[in-house]
Order: sequence, then C-alpha cells, then structure tokens
Amino acid sequence: MVGTSKIMPATFLLAAVFWPAPAVAPALLKAAFMLVAQIAHFRARYALVKYVPSFLRLGLSLVIAQLASGTAYVTRSTLLALASSVLLMASGVSCFVGPDVRRE
Repeated sequence: MVGTSKIMPATFLLAAVFWPAPAVAPALLKAAFMLVAQIAHFRARYALVKYVPSFLRLGLSLVIAQLASGTAYVTRSTLLALASSVLLMASGVSCFVGPDVRRE
C-alpha cells in the first residue's frame, strides 16, 4: 500500500510530460508523502542516513511543483528529467540505504 502510494504520484508526474495533465497536484502529493516520511523517521529515531532518500524526493517534488506551476520557465526535457528521477527514486533508492538501524 505504501509503495503504491509513493509510485502513483511519480507516475502521474511522468505522464504529465507527455500528455496535458496537471503536474502540480501529483508533485505536491508526493511532497506531502515525503514530509510524512521525514516525520516518521524522526519519531522512530532512525539514523540520519535514513532521512536522505525521502529528503531528496521531497526537494525534487517541490522543485517540480514550482516549475510546473508556470511561475518559472521550464522545458519539456527538464520536466521529464526531474519526473523520471522522482519515479526512479520512488522505486528503488530506499533499498540501497541499508537496514533499519536505530540510534542508540
């Protein structure tokens, strides 16, 4: 369930590059998920390295939302690169961080 909810907005972002679909709402939804992930990592007292993937996704999602809102000039290739990086990060970066290690 959590994996699907993380990949779905990223897939909508990627689709927004090719079709006239709104990209701001999926980007903000993805950012909200990543903000909740940051809070969950903080409450679980995970090691600092566990914060990195969700923080990067949060930042990329906010950049995409800003670019897609029309307040900044963006090319289709820039939006494609950002959306595909969020999609790739949603699908696999977390598995490279390592085991869940709590701070002592």
